[in-house]
Amino acid sequence: MKLRRSIAWARGFSEEITLKAIASAADAVCIDLEDGVPPKRKAESRVKTVHMLQTFDFRGKERIVRVNGFGSDDYEKDMNEVIAVAPPDAIRLPKCERVSDLLLVDQRLRLIEEQHDLPKDSIEIIAMIESPLGVHFAFDIASSCPRVTALSVGMEDLTLEMGVRRRYKDNELDLIYARQRVVLEAKAAGKTAIDSGMLAGDDAAKFKQNFESAQMGFCGRSVYTDEEARDANRAFAPTDEEVRFSRGAAAVYESGAIDEETGSVMFEGKRICLAAYEKARRIVETAELIARKEQDRH
Repeated sequence: MKLRRSIAWARGFSEEITLKAIASAADAVCIDLEDGVPPKRKAESRVKTVHMLQTFDFRGKERIVRVNGFGSDDYEKDMNEVIAVAPPDAIRLPKCERVSDLLLVDQRLRLIEEQHDLPKDSIEIIAMIESPLGVHFAFDIASSCPRVTALSVGMEDLTLEMGVRRRYKDNELDLIYARQRVVLEAKAAGKTAIDSGMLAGDDAAKFKQNFESAQMGFCGRSVYTDEEARDANRAFAPTDEEVRFSRGAAAVYESGAIDEETGSVMFEGKRICLAAYEKARRIVETAELIARKEQDRH
C-alpha cells in the first residue's frame, strides 16, 4: 500500500519549487520534465533534476519524475541523463496509449535497476491516460507489467483530444465517464487511479471536487500548493468516525461471534458481513499508514 493522496508538482529547472513541494504536506513530489518545462529549459532541467535527486532530502516523500513522451528525443535524453543516472522511486509516463510502448519502457527501467543494483520493479510507472485511445486501452496499459502501479488522468490533454473546454468551476463533472472508466480499468487490473489537478479557486469548490474524486474511486490527485495538499490529504483519507467504527467492527467480526445463518455480526446496529469486514480492515490499514506517514514527516 502506498499513499498518493497528494502528488505535488515541481519544475525540473526550479530547486526552489521542489523544496517547497518537499516542505508541503504532500505525500509525493513529482519533478516535471515534460509540459511544465519550456523547450529551451529542457537541458537545464535534466541537470538540475539529477542534482536534486542525488542531494535533496525528500523527507520520506516518494520521488517521482515525469519524463517526456515515449519515442521523443527528450524522452531518450530524460532516460539517459536523468533516470539512468539518479533513479527515482517512480516515473510518470505521459500520453500512454500502447502496451508495446510500456513494455519497452519496462525493459529500459529493468536495465537501469540492474546497473544500480536495485530490486526488480523498484522504479514504478504511473501511466498517464490523456487521450481517447489511452482510455480505450486503460486496462491493457494498467496490466502490461508489474511496475505499472497506477493510472493517472491528464485532463488538459484529454479535453484537448476530445475537443471540449476544461471548465474552471465544478470540473469534477468534466468527462466523468472517461475518468470513471479509468478508475474501473485500473481497479480491474489491481492498480490505483490518480485524478488530475484542479482548476477551481475557492476552498469549498476544491473540497467538493476532492470528495467527488474520492467517491469515484481515485486514491488521490495532483496538487500545486501546500493548501491543496492538505485538503486532498483530508478528502482522500477516512474520517476519524470511519476509523473508529471500522476498528470496532473489525474487532467484533474477528472475535468469532458470527451468526451461522447470516454469516455476519451486528455492530452498533449495522450488519457486518465478510465484505464489510474487509472494507473495515482496509480503512484501519489506511489510517495506520497515514499515521506512520505523519510521524515520519514530523
